[in-house]
Amino acid sequence: MSVGGIDAKALLQNAEMSGQVYPMKKSWKRMQIFAGILCFILILTIPLGIWIIARARNAKAGITREGFAFRYLHTVGFHWSDMESVTLSKVGGSAYGGGLAGAGIAAAVSKKTIGLKGPMNIKLTLSGTGE
Repeated sequence: MSVGGIDAKALLQNAEMSGQVYPMKKSWKRMQIFAGILCFILILTIPLGIWIIARARNAKAGITREGFAFRYLHTVGFHWSDMESVTLSKVGGSAYGGGLAGAGIAAAVSKKTIGLKGPMNIKLTLSGTGE
């Protein structure tokens, strides 16, 4: 998928050649595979489940001097100049069941996590809109 005039697949290939490709976390992959398995409950969604599992196993992010690309359900890429801001979201206690137990688990997970401690929010500028 080409967004903003950048070829995401070519960008990901350039990142692979330069060794700047990063796989998704194992826990993220497990949750995506679990979502794919849940699709097997309904007979009609089995092909969707197979597709989600196959794509989750090959999901990755690539970084180059031109921009970055991400491959999961489809491949998207953006120029660095298209980014307005990058912020980090915190995962609250409600993600772990809520209440005091959820808050305690969230604190323990945050304490043990090395590196990024939550999802990244990337705000992109809309080129061509006059903003």
